[in-house]
Amino acid sequence: MAGKTAAGFVIFRRINNTVQYLLLQASYGDHHWTPPKGHVDPGETNEMTTALRETEEEAGLKESDLKIYEDSKKILNYLVKGRPKTVIYWLAELINPNTQVKLSDEHQDMKWLQFKEACMLVGIERCRNSESLDTCENFGSLKIPNACDYLKERNSLIGNLVYSVSPPYKCPIKKGNYVAKNGTLDANAFTLFPVDGWYWKFSSDYYNLSNNKLLWSFCFQGGVFNLH
Repeated sequence: MAGKTAAGFVIFRRINNTVQYLLLQASYGDHHWTPPKGHVDPGETNEMTTALRETEEEAGLKESDLKIYEDSKKILNYLVKGRPKTVIYWLAELINPNTQVKLSDEHQDMKWLQFKEACMLVGIERCRNSESLDTCENFGSLKIPNACDYLKERNSLIGNLVYSVSPPYKCPIKKGNYVAKNGTLDANAFTLFPVDGWYWKFSSDYYNLSNNKLLWSFCFQGGVFNLH
């Protein structure tokens, strides 16, 4: 199955003795946050050309605004709705840290954020039944940028589950095999939205932001009926 390819830049600036990274929030779908990037257009054979075009379209930043580290090329491969996707990023520094970002209609907000060690992305789907994926729809998503500190909290949503993991959970989380036995999950938060009568699917991916590598992921699913 042929997949789509996108390209963009992880843009940073040096300001007030800190390094900050640019993220844009989409104005559609689940309003996710990403660096500026976009799909390769027909006829474009050079992904760098795509990255430059998309960055100017989405953030108003031109090639002359950036110092591009061409040897920093990173290629990410993952699935979107069951279909393969490739995203190519280069690291780029904003030469003048005070240059204004100009958003297109594709984005509704932007932030300059300092580097965090890791982030956790949580996706939630609700389905009419468990037999057919055609009945599923996106319900929402959650991004936890400082996930390592969040997971250390025993009272977090999945705190008790994390503390049942062997080998024991430590920051920073290292890639490896982990086993959770006799763990519990606090389901009280789920009652804040209408869960009764739906089949729910939760997935979570935990990334190391220094290299964009997936460290671990988990998913669980189930139905809630006659809640009242």
